[in-house]
Amino acid sequence: MYRLLFSLALVGVGCAHAPPAAVPTETSVLLAYDDGCPEGSLTFPTIHHEGVVRFELPPGEHRLRRLWVQATAAGTLQWAMYEQTPLEGPGALLHEGKLVVSTKQVSTGRDGLWLYEDLSALPAKDGVVWLGLKRIDGEPAVATSRVNAGQYFLRSTDPSNPLNLSPVKRTPLVRLEIVP
Repeated sequence: MYRLLFSLALVGVGCAHAPPAAVPTETSVLLAYDDGCPEGSLTFPTIHHEGVVRFELPPGEHRLRRLWVQATAAGTLQWAMYEQTPLEGPGALLHEGKLVVSTKQVSTGRDGLWLYEDLSALPAKDGVVWLGLKRIDGEPAVATSRVNAGQYFLRSTDPSNPLNLSPVKRTPLVRLEIVP
């Protein structure tokens, strides 16, 4: 009997705990132009080609939380955020970083696999943000949808063959998460 009571006492001690700590919640907004249905891939012909997406933020200042990318091939991408110029194009560089896509992180387009880059350390932003992606190693690719949102462009910084913003009819599966 003593053993049974002792065992029950231990079980009672093991199960006694404080309620879980409250996890702070906050609202976020995911800005996207695609329809969520990948139908192709965006590749980068040279290291000089950059795909840029124009994100118009809702009115007011917002913290940037994450950059979401659905990659369909391995390699290393450089991402960059630009201010908008008075002529409504990508201007001064605000921030940049690298996104390494391993073979385990490559999406089939139907598996819901996304890569994300934490942007929470960046300062709050308002207005328009231009997001650029270009390859710096390997042959990375980004899933695209057939939606023509009018917000995606290609440009080349090659001095021998520069290309200003050229509209692209497919929209890459690239999203920007913000906190209002």
